[in-house]
Amino acid sequence: MTIRYHKLKRRLVPSDETSEMRVFPVVTYKYGKAADLDEVAKKIAKQSILGEGEVYNMLKYFCASLQEILLDGRQVNIDGFGYFSLTLQGKGVTDADKFTTNDITGLRICFRAHNDIRIHNGATTRTNGLNFLDVDKINSETTEGTGVTDPDGGGGDDHNESPL
Repeated sequence: MTIRYHKLKRRLVPSDETSEMRVFPVVTYKYGKAADLDEVAKKIAKQSILGEGEVYNMLKYFCASLQEILLDGRQVNIDGFGYFSLTLQGKGVTDADKFTTNDITGLRICFRAHNDIRIHNGATTRTNGLNFLDVDKINSETTEGTGVTDPDGGGGDDHNESPL
């Protein structure tokens, strides 16, 4: 299995303009299409006694039920899969007495994968055969001689063809 990545130059502390620039790896999905619900249902159906339509409907019901449970103020822990919870985003105020619901700017669903499905880059049996592929080298989408993608632009055509 191959994990595609590119290198991105950014500040060590993103909110600090004086922070030093460092190079970080970033997983890239540029050449891959996200798997949709239909594809996931087909994969599960091939490995179970359920039909594709039954699996598809089950997954749709799961998503709807997950959202409903989270909005009811509960967390969801699916053994062997992971843990879902809600988090709030906000502006932040200096005094708790001045905080209002207008200071809440967003609501996000967070997921923490169970250890059984986590991918570790170490000496475990789960990662045997795991390779990393630098797509910057393949596509020559790099800044001059550094092999680092410049986040402020600086070239690189948007290639639609697969590097493989």
